[in-house]
Amino acid sequence: MDLPLPLVLIVGFALAYLLCSARLLRKRAEEMHTTVLKKYETLQSMPTWPPVYTEKIDRLMRRIRNTNTGVFAPFAQQPALQALLLPFGGYGGVQIIEYLVKFFGAL
Repeated sequence: MDLPLPLVLIVGFALAYLLCSARLLRKRAEEMHTTVLKKYETLQSMPTWPPVYTEKIDRLMRRIRNTNTGVFAPFAQQPALQALLLPFGGYGGVQIIEYLVKFFGAL
């Protein structure tokens, strides 16, 4: 595995971009999550016509709060992270780490 330095840099930048994008996506999703819950809370507290069923709104708000999939999944369960860590499982990971040690030791 004799990889040229520009290729290693490009892959490193691509991985950094991927992780930054995932972080920004989660941040924006959490902001939207908070905004939606606040709007439902104000809708629930205001008298409206036609009448709004508070049971349905409560159930919807519980469902929104308890969502733990997709972007709201814990960091260790994110599919992108799992895909990045896949090559490091087993003997392939030892080979990659050994290569990186030799590569950076030669610099």
